[in-house]
Amino acid sequence: MSLPTIAVRIRFLMDETTLGGPDRAFPATRWSIIRQAAGGSAPASRAALDELVRLYWKPVYAYLRATRTMSNDDAKDLTQEFLAASIEGGFFARLPGDLASFRRYLRGALRLFLLESRRDASAEKRGGGRAVVPLEDADAPAENATPEEAFDAGWAHALLDQAVRDLRDELDRAGRPAHFRLLDRYDLNPPASGAPTYAELAREFGFKETDVTNHLRACRQRLRELIEKRVRDTLGPEGDAGAEIRELFR
Repeated sequence: MSLPTIAVRIRFLMDETTLGGPDRAFPATRWSIIRQAAGGSAPASRAALDELVRLYWKPVYAYLRATRTMSNDDAKDLTQEFLAASIEGGFFARLPGDLASFRRYLRGALRLFLLESRRDASAEKRGGGRAVVPLEDADAPAENATPEEAFDAGWAHALLDQAVRDLRDELDRAGRPAHFRLLDRYDLNPPASGAPTYAELAREFGFKETDVTNHLRACRQRLRELIEKRVRDTLGPEGDAGAEIRELFR
């Protein structure tokens, strides 16, 4: 999915007045766990790093495909090699102490990795002897996208998917799965013919029309919060969540 498509899909979420700047009380997010894991091998740190690279393999794959210098299979092989090297600490061990955005760091590390890979024509078979990261099928980047644009589109898509999954799980635990289905039906995956009216949704879900309005508003607000939380999970203490979101979903 292209970045413009993602932006349209969540335009209703991007109320910039609610977006924060740098965290003043930085929580123990994935970013801080990665910082701790950079020079260590604790099982908990390794598990967190494994999770992160599994979450963000699609932006890596999209970047490599957008270079238009390799086949789909070769891009998957090189994605596997980059992620395996990352898990083993080759790139994360050099994580700067003052870095604000993991996205920018990973994108730069990938650019360097690709240059090194091209120079090392005699490297061992990709992925040989290394941990295997399962890769699913992924959409090819837009034909005219640069590698950087394709990477950011994949990153934005991954963040959105994670936040949507968080919201679905949260509503399931609260005993309100119908509220998520309502949001999905109207905002996330409307029919090709167009989103149904609130009156049609009320009849379909057995809600009052005013309840449809209130439930959608609450779900949108919570999804916006979860997107921002997921963004903050990839920022250092000086990172600006508002700027990161505007850059990803412009």
